[in-house]
Amino acid sequence: MNRPVALFSCIAFLFNTFHCVAQLANNGVIDLSEVSFEERNRLTLNGNWAFEWNRFTAPDSGISACTDQIAVPGNWFEFNPDKNSMQAAYGHGSYALQLKLPQPHTAYALKLPNIHSSYEMFINGTSVGTCGVPSAVKERSVPSSQTRVVSFISDSNAQAVLVFHVSNYFYPSACGIWLPIEIGTVPAITASRSWNYMWSGFLTGSLLLMALYHIGLFVSRRKDVTTLIFATLCLMLAIRELFSGEVIAFDLLPQLPWHAAMRILIGIFPLVLVLFALFIYKLYPNFYNRKVLLALTVYCGIYMLVVLFTPSWVYLGYMMYFNVGALCFGLYSIYVLFRATLKRSEGALLFALGVVVMMSTLLHDIFVQVGLITGTFLVPAAFFFFILMQSLVLAVRFSKSFFRVEELSISLDNTNRAYERFVPKEMLKLLNKEDIIAVKLGDEMRAEMTVLFADIVGFTTIAEKMSDARTFQFINWTLGRTSPIIKENNGFIDKYIGDAIMAVFPNRPDDAVLAAIQMRENLRQGMESDPFGLEVNVDYGIGIHTGNLVLGTVGGEERMEGTVISDAVNTAARIESLTRKYAVGVIISADVKEKLQQPELFEFRFLDETALKGKSKLVRIYEVMLKK
Repeated sequence: MNRPVALFSCIAFLFNTFHCVAQLANNGVIDLSEVSFEERNRLTLNGNWAFEWNRFTAPDSGISACTDQIAVPGNWFEFNPDKNSMQAAYGHGSYALQLKLPQPHTAYALKLPNIHSSYEMFINGTSVGTCGVPSAVKERSVPSSQTRVVSFISDSNAQAVLVFHVSNYFYPSACGIWLPIEIGTVPAITASRSWNYMWSGFLTGSLLLMALYHIGLFVSRRKDVTTLIFATLCLMLAIRELFSGEVIAFDLLPQLPWHAAMRILIGIFPLVLVLFALFIYKLYPNFYNRKVLLALTVYCGIYMLVVLFTPSWVYLGYMMYFNVGALCFGLYSIYVLFRATLKRSEGALLFALGVVVMMSTLLHDIFVQVGLITGTFLVPAAFFFFILMQSLVLAVRFSKSFFRVEELSISLDNTNRAYERFVPKEMLKLLNKEDIIAVKLGDEMRAEMTVLFADIVGFTTIAEKMSDARTFQFINWTLGRTSPIIKENNGFIDKYIGDAIMAVFPNRPDDAVLAAIQMRENLRQGMESDPFGLEVNVDYGIGIHTGNLVLGTVGGEERMEGTVISDAVNTAARIESLTRKYAVGVIISADVKEKLQQPELFEFRFLDETALKGKSKLVRIYEVMLKK
């Protein structure tokens, strides 16, 4: 029985242990010049920032325009000493921080938390992002809640000046930069946010699966309403997860008003509280006083009406008082479960364990939210742990559901195995498969298609000038700029081979030629600013050939992948290698030239009739360019 407690304690420990190391600012300056970002991927910019209350400073004025200092993370309550507690959070101001970084002209990234309730950020005087519309006037301010990742490049002095214009007229319990801002390498910060998204998505998906599963249980046995209550509870928590943490709801619905999102986020909580109490009451009716349940329903119903029909300063301002009442009802629930446990009621101990963990983390997160302590929000993990405990309770009560749980586990295992044998979506369509689960080893189709090979010219020389991490960053940057062009031209990437790309175009050879020209042009435009300080011309060598291909799956039952097998593939690869010999960018075969549907779009220059490696037949090759 102690294993779940130990597991959750380890999770909570890891959350706090691997949280970013804080770097303390002093007088609006943080010196990171001696920090190795390769060793410490992420740091928090805590400490005393420069601050100007009730005025938006010029974006390029930096810390010199600010006359005060403010602790970050923290609220600006102290700058409104004459106002009551409901109004102390309202106003606007400017934050400024000067960063001294290890290297000039180097890419870094910032992870911005929710900043109540709107802001605009400037780096070295340039606006790099907004959340809502900050304003010195309430009527012109538009609130929003989103986390963001902002990348930037340090200046020639290896510095960067951050300026935030922040306004808040809608959230009375928190304001300003009340959560830590993280800095690190672009891959580290991006990965951090991706992990948060994955975790939130995992929680949401798990809760939805549990909701659907218990709805199925209710349909099969409608006399027991506890499964329906539990399914509704899971569904409400899944919806709430979309509006908390990384606030995925704003990514899914960009036009969603902030006020609507906040009403959903806050309004769901009293509903969850009632469902939770009703669930306990139905499981243990002999221990839960019905009058307490009625009182809780009225209490939560009144607050829900307040959330739905009052402005944000009312329902958010009184949220803390509601949470105190909710905490009291939670303690009563623990008391009920304690009594049920002493009477050896079925599943009561597991239920009590989930409630204790949930109440502890909820109290912790309330303290974090109001600024009493700093740390990681633990409620999402506790939600999952709590729901898991309730699932175990229901599993204990309903032994007949074990068979369905086993079937669901087998189905999920099959799905995971199918995803491990990854096949590109475009390939699924060509194989006439509806989803990846239907793909089997040996599936194939034959058709005439065009193959494109692209490789960075002189990559080995370029890589020698960079560290391994920078090399990966460089490769991903080039692929990020050029890979989407292949999809835009109706092709798909069969595989990445180091810095090289092999792509297939099922429709017209014209698509491959256009993609090749656009890839080189897009890469050239991206390298104009020389973001990696290479001081060399980075370019692609591209070879294209058309022929009959066999597209299908190869490998073994435990691991397979989609691929293209044909002599045309080898020919395209050999043609690409000739771009160095003839010092040109794009080379096509005569087969491609003859089958172009719109040859008038291009200019061709005959290069040679040559024998490719491993082939006896001569191949005519051409340089191709877009006609001006």
